[in-house]
Amino acid sequence: MNRPFLPFPLKASRMNLLTQARPISKTNVVIFVCSLFALLGFIAKSHAQPPQGPGGPGGPNAPDKEIVKDFDVDGDGVLNKAERKKARAMLKKEAQSGGFGGRRRGRGGRRGGPPGGGAELVKGKVGKRVLPEDVKNFPDAGLYAPATLRTIFIKFENKDWEKELADFKPTDVEIPAELTVDGETYPNVGVSFRGASSFFMIPEGLKRSLNLSMDFMDDDQKLYGYKSLNLLNCNGDPSLMSSFLYSHIARQKIAAPKVNFVNVVINGRSWGVYANAQQFNKDFLKENYGSKKGSRSIVFGTTPACWSAQLAWLIFCKRARPRYRIPAFQIY
Repeated sequence: MNRPFLPFPLKASRMNLLTQARPISKTNVVIFVCSLFALLGFIAKSHAQPPQGPGGPGGPNAPDKEIVKDFDVDGDGVLNKAERKKARAMLKKEAQSGGFGGRRRGRGGRRGGPPGGGAELVKGKVGKRVLPEDVKNFPDAGLYAPATLRTIFIKFENKDWEKELADFKPTDVEIPAELTVDGETYPNVGVSFRGASSFFMIPEGLKRSLNLSMDFMDDDQKLYGYKSLNLLNCNGDPSLMSSFLYSHIARQKIAAPKVNFVNVVINGRSWGVYANAQQFNKDFLKENYGSKKGSRSIVFGTTPACWSAQLAWLIFCKRARPRYRIPAFQIY
């Protein structure tokens, strides 16, 4: 039977632990110190005010505001076009009054634009028109096949889909869209903008990261066995290779999300190449550990306490993973 992970071995008899303890290794000292910092950080956070991002409670690390229940008149669990219109009006009113979702102006004066000394990003250009019959299909390749560059077509009913997605970014609202992949059409797929800096640092007109929920209105609808897609704009990585290379290297040793690339076309216009990253969910656990049971740890934030917790967990996993079935984790 595997022994517990402790700095020193324990024997069944009641003997003085000091006489039974081996010298504590440097690794265990690091784990203790990092864990102590993490604990102090979590205690301080528990006494702190609610998450404050750029512009207040509507910042990038704040939890989504649950408004679906407030505007879902027909009670189907999603907001139709008319219900979303009312919800957007409410959000606009709150933003104008500086309430939830309101964001400060950057030095450049653009509402919700990139912070800093007024530097402007390259203005976005309208992508070329692309139709499903113009692209090559890969019906026999897996969704994350590394050598496959398939095209994903997303079609919204509203022409101002980008503004609508941005309006609902800090909420639990997803926008229904029609998805076409490899010649197959999937109706009522939930779409939302995702990310923190990959959204708030990117102005309207440039590509932002997307999350797609295949099971938004149909629990059985999946795309090649997967119910969620994360399409990353690779903000801050001109090579677009960071997520792909990490996945390729990490998966040789540990369980890590799969990543490849896809072309994204929205309402007939190309939005370029995105990194297609596997969702870190229960399906991920099932695929890698044979069971959907178990904990999944997602660490948010960039404080020293978060760094300490991440380091302690990394060291623990390195020592204990060969002995125990510890689920993989992801750091945002």
